[in-house]
Amino acid sequence: IYAKIKVYCNKHLPNNVSSTSFMTRNIVLFSILAILVGLYVVYFTDLFSKPTISISARPRSARTANSPGTVSFSFDRRCELTEIKVVNVAEFETNKYARAYWHMITDTKSAPLKGIMYGENVKGMKPKIPNTKPEPLEAGQKYRLFIQAGKLRGEVDFEMPPKKPGR
Repeated sequence: IYAKIKVYCNKHLPNNVSSTSFMTRNIVLFSILAILVGLYVVYFTDLFSKPTISISARPRSARTANSPGTVSFSFDRRCELTEIKVVNVAEFETNKYARAYWHMITDTKSAPLKGIMYGENVKGMKPKIPNTKPEPLEAGQKYRLFIQAGKLRGEVDFEMPPKKPGR
């Protein structure tokens, strides 16, 4: 077989090019092409990036002096949530196991949602620690929401607005 390839190469290559230098040049060109394709895939595609959920938070101040403010969160797609967690940003920056103000996990398959309100009962989810309720959020404090929906994850920081003067 090698003799047939050599005869073929000798017939079809110019006289000043040997079959080994022709093969070496092809290997080098193919290697450069493979490296360029690899670099393109790594830097210009989402093939190796973690899938994320984009979240927008909309804090609302309390309507009365005695009622707590609330926050609504909307997602860029419908998500079957598997975990929801809200922590204080200052605590989280010094302790990755910061106390959760609201922590829900999936109980059964949750309904696909496009958004949630802080503290609401989400169908198919339960508190991570049984019989706990969401803690009220303090005005002027920064918080971070973490959500997970299967392999998708997302997080957003938000700040509770100051309470409006009593009515």
